[in-house]
Amino acid sequence: RTDMGWSAISRADYTVVTNLTEGEEMGVSAIAVADGVVYGYDMNNQLFSLDLGDFSRTAIGESISDFAIEEYLYYSGMTGVYEPSDFRFEVRDMAYDPADELMLFIGTVQLYNAAAGEYSEITGGNSIYAVDLETGEVFVLYTFEDNDYIFGLAVDQEGGVYFYSTFNDYIYKLDLYTGLSTQIISLQSQSLYGTSDEGVREAMYFDELTGLIYMTFTSNGRMYRMLSIDPTTGALTILSDIG
Repeated sequence: RTDMGWSAISRADYTVVTNLTEGEEMGVSAIAVADGVVYGYDMNNQLFSLDLGDFSRTAIGESISDFAIEEYLYYSGMTGVYEPSDFRFEVRDMAYDPADELMLFIGTVQLYNAAAGEYSEITGGNSIYAVDLETGEVFVLYTFEDNDYIFGLAVDQEGGVYFYSTFNDYIYKLDLYTGLSTQIISLQSQSLYGTSDEGVREAMYFDELTGLIYMTFTSNGRMYRMLSIDPTTGALTILSDIG
């Protein structure tokens, strides 16, 4: 997935097969494969399946934005303190868990900061969700207790969950059953950045054939790099600068 296009990337080369924002279609925030079927969320947080023949979409269920925001307000005790319209929700990455046969995604609820004129991360706003691929119904599996910027999601064959936190630039492995997380590697120590230390909207994928995590990395909001990471050793390889 590169610049909202559907991409097949091999080492330093990639080919854009189709642009998923053509015509009246809503842009794509996340995409993943389950049992040979491509699923994604658009920028309105609507789940869809993608036909790889003509690249048409079929909507599944409804947008999950209202549900996610109302769930956050209820469990954070903020119902009545804020209005749902004060928040926004976005899906950041998706990954299929083959061990538990679940489609997972990372989503975040953000609060509008009037003084800054932008939406900000809030404590408890980032969660890992599971979605029913037939109905689009979602439920929360794990909520991060802090207000880190959580991007990127990958799941290995045993159900081990990996995510990237831009707060301290670490990739972690998370056990959803115990809630325990283990640091895998610090990306900031790998000299991946340009003149800024800001990384934005990473996407991750665990390859069961190689046992590696592949990751697209954004530096300064412009430069895309394809990385491979060995989750057992923490070894990182820069495969390409996609541009």
